[in-house]
Amino acid sequence: ALAAHRLAAYGTISHQLRDDLTAKLTGGPIWRNYPSNGSAADEVEYDAAFGLTWGINRYLDLTSNVGYQLTTRDVGDSTRQFQAGLGLTVKR
Repeated sequence: ALAAHRLAAYGTISHQLRDDLTAKLTGGPIWRNYPSNGSAADEVEYDAAFGLTWGINRYLDLTSNVGYQLTTRDVGDSTRQFQAGLGLTVKR
């Protein structure tokens, strides 16, 4: 069986806004090329996300993230997704 080829070019920029608050911006494209004899169409996925991390104390961080994903295909419809998350990180 022939395998798909995948190429990704992601980047991340982070900036400490305050002693206890950090912002992060990530994004980039992923190219997927599938074998021509398969049923899947080649596609490109574009991702962008923004997140904040608040250091509540020495042992606990509150994290938040919002992102958008667009996937375009050579054949078929494009898909769009909006994602949001909130979480806690425990540190030792």
